[in-house]
Amino acid sequence: MQKFRRVFEGIAKAGQSTDLNDFYTELFITERVSGEVNKEHEVRLIETASRKPAKEETPIKLEDIFKPLPGQDQPSRTIMTTGVAGIGKTILTHKFTLDWAEGKANHDIHFTLPFTFRELNLLKEKEFSLMELLHHFFIQTKGIRRYDRFQVVFILDGLDECRLPLDFQNNPIWTDVTKSTSVDVLLTNLIRGDLLPSARIWITTRPAAANQIPAECVDMVTEKFRRVFEGIAKAGQSTDLNDFYTELFITQRVSGEVNKEHEVRLIETASRKPAKEETPIKLEDIFKPLPGQDQPSRTILTTGVAGIGKTILTHKFTLDWAEGKANHDIHFTLPFTFRELNLLKEKEFSLMELLHHFFIQTKGILRYDLFQVVFILDGLDECRLPLDFQNNPIWTDVLKSTSVDVLLTNLIRGDLLPSARIWITTRPAAANQIPAECVSMVTEVRGFTDPQKEEYFRKRFREDTLASKIISHIKRSRSLHIMCHIP
Repeated sequence: MQKFRRVFEGIAKAGQSTDLNDFYTELFITERVSGEVNKEHEVRLIETASRKPAKEETPIKLEDIFKPLPGQDQPSRTIMTTGVAGIGKTILTHKFTLDWAEGKANHDIHFTLPFTFRELNLLKEKEFSLMELLHHFFIQTKGIRRYDRFQVVFILDGLDECRLPLDFQNNPIWTDVTKSTSVDVLLTNLIRGDLLPSARIWITTRPAAANQIPAECVDMVTEKFRRVFEGIAKAGQSTDLNDFYTELFITQRVSGEVNKEHEVRLIETASRKPAKEETPIKLEDIFKPLPGQDQPSRTILTTGVAGIGKTILTHKFTLDWAEGKANHDIHFTLPFTFRELNLLKEKEFSLMELLHHFFIQTKGILRYDLFQVVFILDGLDECRLPLDFQNNPIWTDVLKSTSVDVLLTNLIRGDLLPSARIWITTRPAAANQIPAECVSMVTEVRGFTDPQKEEYFRKRFREDTLASKIISHIKRSRSLHIMCHIP
């Protein structure tokens, strides 16, 4: 929800944004004849619109955009909203999504799924099923198998930026949400109602691009008048996690054992410790029963020094799950950081409200106990909540509001949503904030073994000669070789 709550006004300073609810002013939205496209220059359109008396128009409130108009029995399925550049089309979709997520409007809608054509353009050469496309953008919805049982709204923002052919005339009819095809075929079938006909579609565009959608596919036309960063990355530059990820050495250790040595000393100790002394655990097996165990661990605490790769580990776990490579028994993976949770210290939520706050696409889920859910709580060492396990009340009702601290302590100790699995990451010194009796298994990220160091550099530098030169240089320096234990 934060994605839609915070917006930039004018020429904002880096990092400075404004709460959408603080300044949003109702825009004047009107209905016009479907298929009518105004091809005047946009500067002329602005002047014309500013002089047009409002009384000639049929005004539509934002919250009523999918409701039947006077004289209609059924709501519109596909709505196209046009408006000149900068008039507020995108802000309108954000406000619609925010009001829905906060429960202020459109209570009949279970899922609001916002896309931009800029994002969809990047997938022009790829193939997905509709389900795969949704999981690609909204991984928290991976547990949903039947979208036809829910009221879903697809928002397709910025048709004027679309670089897909949108070949309505020649694209095949596509009705199977589990069958893969091009994104173009998915979109054309979604818009014309062959694919997931129960869904509602809202398309926004500048006027000149509106004719890319055939008039017969649009129920109502409205018009408005008013990737992972490596090292020190340049703005906007990121790397695909799968391109450079190298398996980290994860080990099991005794629950409650906290090493209080200085972290630099821990790095050197870990780098010299033979791997054969440890019990290695593969990332995809972290929730599976260990040898000699009948049941999987519920609550896992993973420790490791700063920079060793704990956060990347959780990202890779989530990515592999979302791509269907591992942990097929898990329906939802819900990643939180304590940095984010700290900001809610003074607020109260029910567990359901907290989930909807961070993952608005899951708003249609009412019974999480029916699904296998994994909560990832990353960065316990950055936690500024008291985590008062001793004095916090027992809390079992997922619908009842309380402090985030009470929710977390009850979630971790298993009183709240006991069917969930919990994965907490932390630097070693902060591990004792979680009572030992609340932790099923403690693991430690040891970083790279010597062979893994070499594997990483060969992935990072594709040219063999350069990679070999770097590896040789690092091996000649004892201190560099030790520090490369940290990914």
